[in-house]
Amino acid sequence: MARINTEEIAGNPILKTVEQMSKISGLGENTLRDLLDRGEIDYVPNGNRKLMTEQAILDWYERSKVSAKPKRD
Repeated sequence: MARINTEEIAGNPILKTVEQMSKISGLGENTLRDLLDRGEIDYVPNGNRKLMTEQAILDWYERSKVSAKPKRD
């Protein structure tokens, strides 16, 4: 089993609050809460908080993005 480097984790927690993820992702706190409430982003319930990973945001982005169309000459 792989060992987890707890020193790295302490400075950058794996699970992040809405407030923390808002600063990282650039999405507003209310937008993140709406996405969580609609079930569009995976999260871990912890008391009254919903904690998420950066990967959950990236997964949502991949599902939601609109690809650019190639430019025609």
